[in-house]
Amino acid sequence: MIISRSPLRISFAGGGSDLSPFVDLYGGSVLNATIDRYAYCTIEDSNSYSTNVPEIVDHCVKLVGHGKPNIKITLYSETDHGSGLGSSSALVVACLSALGYTDNKQKLAEAAIHVERELCGFPGGKQDQFATTFGGFNYIEFLPNGTNIVSPIILPYEIKRKLQYSSVLYNIGVSRTNNRVIERNIAGLKDDPQMIEQTKQLVNNCSQALQYIVTGNIKQLAETFKDNWQIKSDLHSGITSNPFQEVKEIGLQNGALGAKICGAGGGGHLLFAVNPKRRSDLLLALEPLPGHVEYFDFTSQGFETWTQ
Repeated sequence: MIISRSPLRISFAGGGSDLSPFVDLYGGSVLNATIDRYAYCTIEDSNSYSTNVPEIVDHCVKLVGHGKPNIKITLYSETDHGSGLGSSSALVVACLSALGYTDNKQKLAEAAIHVERELCGFPGGKQDQFATTFGGFNYIEFLPNGTNIVSPIILPYEIKRKLQYSSVLYNIGVSRTNNRVIERNIAGLKDDPQMIEQTKQLVNNCSQALQYIVTGNIKQLAETFKDNWQIKSDLHSGITSNPFQEVKEIGLQNGALGAKICGAGGGGHLLFAVNPKRRSDLLLALEPLPGHVEYFDFTSQGFETWTQ
């Protein structure tokens, strides 16, 4: 059996600036980190070809050029689709890796983008594929000429742990079940001057967040979360509507310094920045709510493949 796994990610800033056509005209940047939640692909010998996710796997098999051999390919994730943690991209990367497409991280991420956006026709950006492939903390720049630059962020242990204990990831209990939010943003980025300017603000917000991540300045990082929330709200009210708004307000009343949505919004996860001294207050306040806290660790490893 071949097993491949790719980590999910949380996005600190810049998400949305990696969407076409904005990124093709102006470029974009994102700041993210992988966590110890994974998407998996397993390949087993079989009497015939089969898979549980043909809409992804069939395209991956064709791209790799294997035809349809007598194997069983199974994809599964430790979080639901629409979680805002990049699970769809992690599944594609895991599948391509298990099929032996390439060990080159840059080429693997770009192939995953091709599979998702062009072959499968799934709307979205480009950050998730690079995050899950490279692993760790990364500042990723997308240039208008199509060049993608991944800059790993090597943090001292003390700052990394500070970020760990200053972050609370909350699953609101509702998954984004369709792509209307993403599709509306893409449509607006074609010809809406206001949306274009607001997305440029996301790029500036990302540059600021990078400074605060590197220095471990949680208070200022939380301010970029607040700015991000306002920009996303201006882009599309559905992104930050209830239950996000309600959970955010409860968090801010109980020790959170700021909050941002992970992913496109409309469902999924909320990331809080919190003073570590008030972390327990925040956790207690969130406990009675319908969702649940996702306890996680940051990881430094991207995709992995092995046999057993």
